[in-house]
Amino acid sequence: MKTSRGRLAALALGLILVLAAALRFTGLNWRLRQTPELDETDFVENVAKMIVERDLDHRFYEYPGLFFYTLYPFLSLLPKAALTGPGAYLLARRVVASFGVASVGLSFWLGAQRVSVQAGLVAALLLAVSPIEVETAHMIRPDVALGTLALLTLWAVWRVGVSSRGDTIAGLALGAATALKFSGLLLFPSYLLRRVFEPGRRLRGTLIAAVVATTVGVACTPYAILHFREFAAGAYAQWHYHYRGGGPAPRLNEILLYYLRTIFRSLGPTGSLFAVVGLSAARRDLRTWRPVVALPIVMLIVLSTAESRWIRLIVPALGATGLVAALGFESVARRFPRTAWILVLAGALVPVRDAAHYVRAVSRPGTRDRALDWVEAHVPPGGVVFTSMPELAFDSARRELLFPAGSPEQNRLTADGVGALVWEQEAPEWLKGRLPDAVFEPSDPLEGPRVVAYRARDVSSRWRPLSLGGARLSASSNAVDLPAAADGRLETYWKAAEPDTAEEWLDVALPTPVWIGRIELLLGQRPNRAGRRLRVSVSDDGHRWTPIVSAPGRPEVERQVGIEEGEGSQVVLVAPTLTRWVRISAQSPPGKRWGFAELHLDAVDSPEVSEARGR
Repeated sequence: MKTSRGRLAALALGLILVLAAALRFTGLNWRLRQTPELDETDFVENVAKMIVERDLDHRFYEYPGLFFYTLYPFLSLLPKAALTGPGAYLLARRVVASFGVASVGLSFWLGAQRVSVQAGLVAALLLAVSPIEVETAHMIRPDVALGTLALLTLWAVWRVGVSSRGDTIAGLALGAATALKFSGLLLFPSYLLRRVFEPGRRLRGTLIAAVVATTVGVACTPYAILHFREFAAGAYAQWHYHYRGGGPAPRLNEILLYYLRTIFRSLGPTGSLFAVVGLSAARRDLRTWRPVVALPIVMLIVLSTAESRWIRLIVPALGATGLVAALGFESVARRFPRTAWILVLAGALVPVRDAAHYVRAVSRPGTRDRALDWVEAHVPPGGVVFTSMPELAFDSARRELLFPAGSPEQNRLTADGVGALVWEQEAPEWLKGRLPDAVFEPSDPLEGPRVVAYRARDVSSRWRPLSLGGARLSASSNAVDLPAAADGRLETYWKAAEPDTAEEWLDVALPTPVWIGRIELLLGQRPNRAGRRLRVSVSDDGHRWTPIVSAPGRPEVERQVGIEEGEGSQVVLVAPTLTRWVRISAQSPPGKRWGFAELHLDAVDSPEVSEARGR
């Protein structure tokens, strides 16, 4: 009988672990086609720097070092070229998800040790289907790993007694938790509540735990000592983020309710009910349960005093709340075993539905992904996309991105000179007269914002290269090299005479008036000479100059396609203007002289001809 029950429990645990893994590992590649979130970038890119530089300086001192060191051995398996690519982020997310599954196993083990096997199964089930834990396990953040260490710390705390060995083990766990994230400090009250009420040398035991924890913390964050000033500044930045006013948030009750609702959402209705029963049952064995109950209470109190609130911050306490709920389940199951199991299984359907909904939503292509597919289908490699969404990280080796930064007139110019437009939510006023070519509506908020896409107007086919054979060139300096700007060769350059100048200019006097629409400065093998703040002016006589509306037609040189092959250039789109004299002005780049290899001017149809063609 005991053997069959053991097999049944093992089968149940196996199914729970499979469910936990399925919920955490499915959909881990969400948004990896776009720019990663800043928090994820902070971890992956700094681990990549550690690997490339072959050091242990985690550099991002707003966090301790252990989470970086945890990711290090896994990311070091990747080629250097892939260390900051989507594969690195996916691998890091898998590491986080593995901690989530480990926490489920630990919940069973602790529940089985301190209550019963069936209580351990309940604790594991509640954590396995927790939508809060599942969502956080899809992100590269240390909260899920801290949840694993929190459970290990509770196990270590239960070993505290007469022997100082228990204090040493507790110190190891507490030091590791604090080295993973500063909020690991919130585990110390659980240890102290055990130490104070246990026999033995309390003061000596506390000192041993403190010394061991400090030693482990420093060993896992050595740069807290080596770069103490920078580390202190990073710790203060974290503190200031959560306590901007310097003290507790004025909305304490509101934030407390927010986190209580988060725990309720994690446990589900019956899991929360069992947790309440568990709190009552814990009073009969305070020696065991005082440290467990203290953890979520301490976290609730501290988090409620902060101005910033995020559901993931409560994740380290979810394992403890699940254990308390399992204790409540055991209390009910002793009298009503079938009813208790029906309640826990039926109640688990609520959080598992919530978690499955999240996993299903992030597993489907989001609106940003569908917009990317549309761009790939309609914009050829090397094309330029004008977008309001900087997170849309198109393949930087294939397409270029431009972002709105000027007046409506300038943005309209850019919109008419690129391969496509992709906009979040509604289009701006200067696009209101155009119907989008594609609209990507989210069926769920998790799929991203509404995105509209437009094909560019066919303006490029109306640009006609102008020959500079009969034109006269003049410049603010270095006139001797001016012929190089129109000799048809990318190996010769015009450049300003001096570096770091506030303004240099180059004038073009054409033989006859033409409608100017586009200017391109080819950079050849000297992209570092690209000018800053390019401006265009025209003149009626070559003496008095009038600025005209202009806008970029390519992004900054650093974000251009083909820059390594000498295909870098600066493109300036201008409002169609009839003129003979054109002036291009720019600032020199820092420490360099403004220059380029070739100057190209493109003519366009007059507004009347363009309007007639449009009709």
